[in-house]
Amino acid sequence: MISLMGENEASQTPSQADLRRWADDYGITHPVLADPNFGVTARFLSSNVIQMPTGHLLTTGAEVVVRDSWPSSAELNGALP
Repeated sequence: MISLMGENEASQTPSQADLRRWADDYGITHPVLADPNFGVTARFLSSNVIQMPTGHLLTTGAEVVVRDSWPSSAELNGALP
């Protein structure tokens, strides 16, 4: 599971401090990565609306199995090796 953050409160690329604060604020324990200008996020949108925070579930082989959503416990368990 990863979360992508496209911009900070100032509409700039998020810093490491922004990413840590985001994770702390939302209780996120998986990686939160900077996604300048939502470049990667836009490729996986289910609609034209960017929801924040949003998550993507990857298998150990980096296959995207859930996009633009929060996966269920069953989906998380199914992606585990």
